[in-house]
Amino acid sequence: MKNVLIAAALFSVFGAHAEVKLANGDQFSPAMNDFLISLSDNYSRAQEVAQRRLGLTTSEADQLIAAVRNGRTFSSAADINSVFTSNGGSNNYGTDPTAYVKNQDYSKDKSSQSNRDKTQDQLISEKANQSDLSAELTKRDKSLSDEATDRKKADDKHDAALAGQEKRIDGVQSVANSAITQTEANAADVARLDAQKADKASMIKAQQQADDAWDYASENGVAIKKEGRLRSEGDAQTLKSANAYTDQKVNQLDGRIDDNRKRSSAGISSIAAMANIPQVSQSSTLSVGAGVGYYDSEQAIAVGFSTRIHGNIVTKASLSNNTQQELALGAGVSYEW
Repeated sequence: MKNVLIAAALFSVFGAHAEVKLANGDQFSPAMNDFLISLSDNYSRAQEVAQRRLGLTTSEADQLIAAVRNGRTFSSAADINSVFTSNGGSNNYGTDPTAYVKNQDYSKDKSSQSNRDKTQDQLISEKANQSDLSAELTKRDKSLSDEATDRKKADDKHDAALAGQEKRIDGVQSVANSAITQTEANAADVARLDAQKADKASMIKAQQQADDAWDYASENGVAIKKEGRLRSEGDAQTLKSANAYTDQKVNQLDGRIDDNRKRSSAGISSIAAMANIPQVSQSSTLSVGAGVGYYDSEQAIAVGFSTRIHGNIVTKASLSNNTQQELALGAGVSYEW
């Protein structure tokens, strides 16, 4: 095994997740490495790891912690063991063949131990929460029990009062029932006779009402059927007339829109024809010309003349006709310098 120097300065540099390695790539055992790393956290944590992971006594753990914190360096496992032998101990840690492991074994063991530590911390936390929950449940159970006792006492008192009242009511009800039974027996005899008379009269009256209803329904059924047919025919005729009127107005509107479009297009073609008649040139005094125009399927033709009435004054007039048989006139004057 190669030499390695381990001192307290190591933990302030690498923190709680440092891994102490030998020069040949081997490491201290996971238990020993966790112990050395735990020194960067606190004394109690280091002492717990030394006892639980390394199997040291409290005294041996204190000796090893004190040696590392005092700057003791180790070049081999025998140096670690010497901490105990120099103080009368006999841990023989340095002769343990499992004191060093390969990197892959160390990583696996470290991960397993980390999971065990997390599980232990979680169990401690859950135990504390369960203790608080148990105390709260005990308190609530007592409160519910006291409330249930008080309610039962009140219910028992109320039930006793109801029992006495029900007993008195039963006595009165018994007398009343006897009287009612006798009265009902007498009334039943009278009712049977009256019912027989009433039934006969009701049957006669019901038959007469049924006959009257049949006659009325027969007469009114014919009238209602006829009125419904007439109303349906009238509504259909009204709807037909309304549709015809609407169609007529829509067609008239479409015609007016189409006429306006044609007249507008014809007017534009007239203006185009008049605008394209050339005016008199600088060297002439009078010119006569013609022009044509086309726009949106409408055509126009125009004639016009232009004269120079003075050296700098020019006049122009034109007339056009288009496919909508509409005339357009135009005239103008200009001054040149």
